[in-house]
Amino acid sequence: MTIIIPSKTAENLRQCMAALRICEPHAKLFVVDDGLADRPAGASYLNGIKPFCFPRNVNIGMRAALESGEQWIGVWNDDALIRTPGGLSLMISEWPMKCGIAAPSCTNTGNRNQWPHGSGGWRPEPRMVCFTAALFHRGMIEQIGLLDERFAGYGWDDNDYCRRARQAGWEIWIDDRCVVEHHILPSTFRGDPRAGGNIWANAEIYRAKWGNLE
Repeated sequence: MTIIIPSKTAENLRQCMAALRICEPHAKLFVVDDGLADRPAGASYLNGIKPFCFPRNVNIGMRAALESGEQWIGVWNDDALIRTPGGLSLMISEWPMKCGIAAPSCTNTGNRNQWPHGSGGWRPEPRMVCFTAALFHRGMIEQIGLLDERFAGYGWDDNDYCRRARQAGWEIWIDDRCVVEHHILPSTFRGDPRAGGNIWANAEIYRAKWGNLE
């Protein structure tokens, strides 16, 4: 698997990468550099494009992962800390047949259904998962394309991508056996990790595209 991490905060990135290295030592890490003061060892670095746009920088990493022939591609915030050794590998080994997007359970993320439920396994998600930490099937990406770069502000890019996936017949799942902590490190983009960003500009882009805010 290849994990894409957009980042401009080296201290966050070091801790994020260290957690991934402990839990998934064989994963390839592609960091999209949005202005790092230094580049910690242990990853391949791609230059991001200014001004920062989450979908655009993720797409830079996705293109590189697709070109390398990768089957499983993750998108990871640099303030997300995986805590389950082998958790992502287990998810891949038991991937639901029609699943295009899967997420580990994750603390402090916008969709509360992603919070740990203690279910002990897979559970379907009817709507969307936040891309704080998520895995994507290559076949789905090839079918529906990359993230929509019109979502240049905060949020709704993940709602949009999940809706596109569902419309194309793919399913979304959450696995409670794999846990990611998202309440410890400061958020680079939002500021206080406990406070939501300004989502309304992107919400209007979403509404214009789909006709409603699902």
